[in-house]
Amino acid sequence: MAAMTMNHTATLATLPPELLTLILPQLDQISLLRLAGTCASMRSNIYDFLQNSKTLDMKNIQKAAFMFLTRNGSVTSLTRLSLWAHPDRSMVNLNRVRKFVKQNRNLEALSLVNIQLIDPLLDVIMKLPQLKFLEVSHVKKSQILEVKKLKKKGCRVSVRVDSAVVLIYV
Repeated sequence: MAAMTMNHTATLATLPPELLTLILPQLDQISLLRLAGTCASMRSNIYDFLQNSKTLDMKNIQKAAFMFLTRNGSVTSLTRLSLWAHPDRSMVNLNRVRKFVKQNRNLEALSLVNIQLIDPLLDVIMKLPQLKFLEVSHVKKSQILEVKKLKKKGCRVSVRVDSAVVLIYV
């Protein structure tokens, strides 16, 4: 009698959502983007994951990944956001950054490095009620007084020039 073998192949798409919640936080934004492109159910799982995420680290992010992560207004419950653009590439749409920060009203920590701090974005940042830490670069002289007002709200602010922190308000 010949032995009967069954071929059970598990793929990420067939894993239970409980296991995906352990795997997805380990992936960088490019991997999330690529994985979302595999099938509709995986894209849905990744959007669910992003929707419930409290922290998003987008350091040296590429344009396609940034567009994916900020699409559809699905990420709205962040408390920590790090967005570091590559200094040699202009990949960040400042209006999209402004909208993304605005829809995450519970941000407690925000890092925007190598991103021009335009006045509409600064206006949104000033209205974040829970903000405790702000790290920025490319601040105009005319914006320094506005940024200093965050200190009165109990927010620590660091301003970067190149790779060094040159000014900290405690």
